[in-house]
Amino acid sequence: PKFEFGDFYTIIFPRKSGEPLNEPLNEPLNEPLSDMLREIKQNPYITKDELGKKLGRSRATITRQIQKLKEMLMVKRVGSDKSGHWEVV
Repeated sequence: PKFEFGDFYTIIFPRKSGEPLNEPLNEPLNEPLSDMLREIKQNPYITKDELGKKLGRSRATITRQIQKLKEMLMVKRVGSDKSGHWEVV
């Protein structure tokens, strides 16, 4: 790492050449995440409330699981929360 001093301390961690900025997590999907991904593929405009009803989960659980899918770079939200849709990456 490279250290820079001034008004602030800065530590720079250089990337290796060719190293991707975002790399999907190579974790196997558990059944709940797999079910959610299937529903999103079938209907990219599905809401969190609709997912909760179809899968029998609370809105909080759906929100956590969607966040996990985003971290795994498997889904992303395109557009606004109200009029956007899900995109399976």
